[in-house]
Amino acid sequence: EIERLKQLVEESRAENARLKSVIAGRPPAPAATVSGDSSVPSAAPVPAAPAASARTYVVKPGDTLSRIAAAVYDDAAKWEKIFEANRAALHSPASIRVGQTLIIPP
Repeated sequence: EIERLKQLVEESRAENARLKSVIAGRPPAPAATVSGDSSVPSAAPVPAAPAASARTYVVKPGDTLSRIAAAVYDDAAKWEKIFEANRAALHSPASIRVGQTLIIPP
């Protein structure tokens, strides 16, 4: 059991390093595989990191995409730009949630 836990810790460290690489925009190192151990779940796909010039914004109470666009672009009409950049996380423009981190494209 201890050996299995050691292996899980090592895999977690490797996954952490891989995710840090993805966030930093570097290609991840090849993942180590565990042969024959089906008890270790495979990693979920990681969304693409925002472009280096993109920023992020944490949604606050009362925010809408147009209010965010007005704050970051000085143009509320650019809300669609934010929506398109976050299409994978947003089902509709009204589906933003307080605390959610949005990508703000340049």
